[in-house]
Amino acid sequence: MAPRTVASPLRAIVSAVALLAVVYGTSPVWAGNPAEAYAELARPMIPILEKALAEEKEFVRIHAAEALVEHGVTASVVEVFGREAEAAPPIQRVGVWRTLAAASSAKERAKWVARLREVMLTPGLSDRIHAAESLAKLGVSLPDDRAAIDELARNSSKAHSCHAIWLLALSGDATAEGRLCELLASDDPIARLASGYILGRLPKISEAAGDKLLAAANSESTDSPACGYLVAAAYLRATHTERPALKTRLVERLTAGTASERYAAALAIGEQGSYTDSGLLAPLLKEPGDIRVGAAQGTLRISRNWQRR
Repeated sequence: MAPRTVASPLRAIVSAVALLAVVYGTSPVWAGNPAEAYAELARPMIPILEKALAEEKEFVRIHAAEALVEHGVTASVVEVFGREAEAAPPIQRVGVWRTLAAASSAKERAKWVARLREVMLTPGLSDRIHAAESLAKLGVSLPDDRAAIDELARNSSKAHSCHAIWLLALSGDATAEGRLCELLASDDPIARLASGYILGRLPKISEAAGDKLLAAANSESTDSPACGYLVAAAYLRATHTERPALKTRLVERLTAGTASERYAAALAIGEQGSYTDSGLLAPLLKEPGDIRVGAAQGTLRISRNWQRR
């Protein structure tokens, strides 16, 4: 994967600040200092996410909570989800638990990871595969459980098996990457979506897997629910020469895609973006649900990119 570059020409910064001012009806203060401009860019995003945590339902609020935790805002998330951890229904509970694990101290994290593992290993529970996904999102490695995780993958649908295979990859299974690449060619678009998303999220993939991911993204129809996710994943793995064409398609998904595609596209643009790209996300901040959450999180990622320079 090519190293990240974060460009911030002053003219682009001025334009993006102006667009955000239109969206918010305010006039951000900026006197030619990029650091101030990036701070101004990020400032309204935390309240947007906190509002979503308080008012949205199910996984939209979980996504908002995860975005807050990603950017260091943990106290409010622990307070809200701590009250719900025991009463949350199956499937939703694993999202609550994984967010608490990400937001907590090492001791508390271990407790929530153990609960997720227990669900994953308990036959008959409806959210076993979702627990495996949550463990993978936390970056957990469970080499001693590989046989059980592999059995879960083989007894799940193609789409759901991707989440267990993701956990296998993190747990040292050398066959996991190849299995995910095979699922890129599945006749199930949700399996293609999930395998592509995971190949974009793994810490490292081979050049061959990257080539297959790019080919899958380039061949996926725009009316497929997998399109935006495959393009986003390929964009994150792309070389500098591959990225411009993928970015053009990703920007198309920001407006033409489903709500979940627009969410995924916003996160990917933020992950690789500079100030120029904040203007692409600003209009989405007035959209509902996950679209707004993704735009806010993507904008925070752009601000974070500047801080990491």
